[in-house]
Amino acid sequence: MAFGDTAMSRCQYYRRVCDLPAVIDPPELGRIIVKAGRAWAITMPAVLGRAVQADLDRRAARWRAGDIASAFGSVVVHDPPGSTR
Repeated sequence: MAFGDTAMSRCQYYRRVCDLPAVIDPPELGRIIVKAGRAWAITMPAVLGRAVQADLDRRAARWRAGDIASAFGSVVVHDPPGSTR
C-alpha cells in the first residue's frame, strides 16, 4: 500500500496502518491531530518533537493561568548520533 507525502496521505497511513485516531484539524493548515487516549507514544522527528514540546509548554502556562482546560504529556527526544541541535 503506497502513501504519498501530504497531510492527507500521512493521516490515512496513521489511521489505516497504525490504527491511530488521526484527523486533520484545521483542514486549511493541514495539522494532523492524534488524540492520545489510545496511544502510549508517537515517534516523530526530533525537530517536530521540540515544536510539540514548545506548544505543550505554552498550553500548560495558559492552563496554569486558568485560560484553558487540557491535559499534557511529555516529549522525549532522542537525537541520532552525530546530529547537532
